[in-house]
Amino acid sequence: MKLVIKNIFNNSFSEGTVLFQKILYSITTVIVASILFSLTQKYFIFDIKIADLDKVNSSILEINDNQKANTSINIYKLPLYNSIITYNFLSKDTKLDDFKSTNIIPNITISKLPNELKDISSVKDRKELFIKIALPLIIGENEILNNQNKKIKHLKDNFEYISKNDALWLIKKMKKYKVKNKSIDQLLIKVDTIPVSLALSQAAIESGWGTSRFAMEGNALYGQYVWGNDEVGMVPTDRKNNEVYSIKAFSSLRESVASYMLNLNSNYHYNEFRNNRFKLKNTNRKISGVYLAEFINNYSIEDNYPSKVIGVIKTNNLEDLDDMKIDKRIIPANITSDVI
Repeated sequence: MKLVIKNIFNNSFSEGTVLFQKILYSITTVIVASILFSLTQKYFIFDIKIADLDKVNSSILEINDNQKANTSINIYKLPLYNSIITYNFLSKDTKLDDFKSTNIIPNITISKLPNELKDISSVKDRKELFIKIALPLIIGENEILNNQNKKIKHLKDNFEYISKNDALWLIKKMKKYKVKNKSIDQLLIKVDTIPVSLALSQAAIESGWGTSRFAMEGNALYGQYVWGNDEVGMVPTDRKNNEVYSIKAFSSLRESVASYMLNLNSNYHYNEFRNNRFKLKNTNRKISGVYLAEFINNYSIEDNYPSKVIGVIKTNNLEDLDDMKIDKRIIPANITSDVI
């Protein structure tokens, strides 16, 4: 009897030990995995450069659609997933044509052009990468303008019920867009989207497809002039001694895009551009970048500037990108070129 009890006790103790070891092993595995995942989040993508994109097998980074469906967490909010999306989207193996069937692109924000951009020997690959970087920025700013346009229209249609805060918001917008006589109709004409194809074409021309000194060092995609010391600017090397202008610099590429759109939407030089855009919209016609380019001749002192803009649009099929939208599931990561 004692032997039986002893054997039971020993067996129970042995089973308890094994169970304890399994639990300890599981806890240790979870801790180690968490540490490794944390380090991966912090360092994995941050060391990838544009020049390295062709050296890495992108299939390693792919996430299976079934895995997305079966997981209980929202992987679209994970920093690592964001980085993978950014990497895959900017990879040479990923073409813009791949997104034309859905007209949806990842929601990424690159704040600075990579230095490696100008070193890409293939003109086609260099252009493609530049478009991939600029496209989400342009679409993002257009979405803001579109939402504001809708809000202004709603406030106009319900003006008798307008709140104090909304009235102050309208006044602020009128000041920003240089609207005279406090006309809501004029504000509606000014606060509106810029055709993606037009914005991309001008960015390509004014920045040399992202390779100019102003674009690389000052995030200036559109070559906007500033005078005096009121704003931060970069002095062109060929500026004459009696001239005082400089090229406006920005803290990010997105800021440059926003400034360009504000310029087209507020400067009196582009009244004809805005009026024709409004006519197209009110008659339910396509807001064509090719058509509206005819009315931006004041943007540059260069002869036949509109023709040059139209040429870039057509040569690079930029109108195919006019209807692109951003994937709202992915939280944008404000990424510098060092992260790519």
